[in-house]
Amino acid sequence: VVTADHETGGMSLGNRNMKYQSNLAILVNQKVSLDKMIQLENNFKKELTSNKQKDFEKMLTIINENFGLGDTTKIALTDEDLAQLHEAFQVSMNSDKQENILSKKLIALMSEKAGIGWTTSSHTGVNVPVFAVGPGAEQFSGYIDNTDIPKIMEQLMGIKEEVATAK
Repeated sequence: VVTADHETGGMSLGNRNMKYQSNLAILVNQKVSLDKMIQLENNFKKELTSNKQKDFEKMLTIINENFGLGDTTKIALTDEDLAQLHEAFQVSMNSDKQENILSKKLIALMSEKAGIGWTTSSHTGVNVPVFAVGPGAEQFSGYIDNTDIPKIMEQLMGIKEEVATAK
């Protein structure tokens, strides 16, 4: 039996820039998660030099390696994209807080270029699928309350009585 306790993100296909188009293939260029990029950003912040332009160019190399952004053979950046990344970089590097504006901007830019949107970065109320194989798999079809899944499993394994006695 395979399922999830919740769906996260509320991913939608299409966005205001790409309308109903999407380009999910570019996501193969993203090599790190938001959490990993935040680590890279925080570590980079510790190694800043007095040359802000050189620092930004070095960060663009990290961005290219981890997201494919800025590589004309992968994902080209417009002047507007570069300006937004530069602004996010400046804010992130000059802030004492760990807001990680740059990392969040990179994830948003990847989503925008892929033509996807997100309703939340937290849990959604969307139903999740339940997959089952083997004897009794048919009992895991249709809509099932998540609290009923272990009850069905107990019944199929014949241990419901033992569990009830153990309490």
